[in-house]
Amino acid sequence: MKKILFVEDDKFLVRVLQALFEKEGYTSIFLENGSKVLDTVKSENPDLIVMDLIMPGKDGFETINELKADIQTKDKPIIVLSVLESKADIEKVTNLGIVKYLSKSKYSFKQMVSEISSLLH
Repeated sequence: MKKILFVEDDKFLVRVLQALFEKEGYTSIFLENGSKVLDTVKSENPDLIVMDLIMPGKDGFETINELKADIQTKDKPIIVLSVLESKADIEKVTNLGIVKYLSKSKYSFKQMVSEISSLLH
């Protein structure tokens, strides 16, 4: 069974995504910010990380940098799911090595599941 780590502080979105992905047969883990992501990735070994950029504490930019700098986690695929839509923000995380950028305002929940699932097959 494929495992997805979601790093998201929006509790409503977390509940919806958890229900949708469990229905599709995925295991999901959720963290509210980036502070425990590195340790969680090392201990849980998710197949994919889906990360917001704006979070309390350690944000997504800092967390992605940390993951990419660590030899054990640098190759984990990361999808960014964020409300940020500026070209500069998208380029910044793309240059950090993410595999996909999804804008929360442009994708329905069903489309999010489809886009994220497509990277796990």
